Amino acid sequence: MRSLYEERQSVLVEAAHRELKGLLEVTRSDGGMHLVGWLPPGVNDRRTSHAVGAHDVYASALSACAARPVERGGLLLGFAAFSPRQIHEGVQRLAAALEARAGQSLDQAQRRPA
Repeated sequence: MRSLYEERQSVLVEAAHRELKGLLEVTRSDGGMHLVGWLPPGVNDRRTSHAVGAHDVYASALSACAARPVERGGLLLGFAAFSPRQIHEGVQRLAAALEARAGQSLDQAQRRPA
């Protein structure tokens, strides 16, 4: 199982570096079945988690699992139960969801009076 999870984690990290650059920072872990995808500073992880759910991507907000407030928002990304193909597809959907969310945030900021 360890080698299977290591392979799946590698697929997730490589896909994230390619598809999520500037949207989510994903780094390797020494073990486990999830990775943290760090959001840019100031981005609310609970709202982002809800928004990506509308794109059929389930990623829990890191702050929802924390006993204390987190300094930076993040999304928990599971990989253990998915094939490499499913991981690639999920990362692509996540990228589309995060890009749509970033565009909405930009639109809202531009609509606010100065």
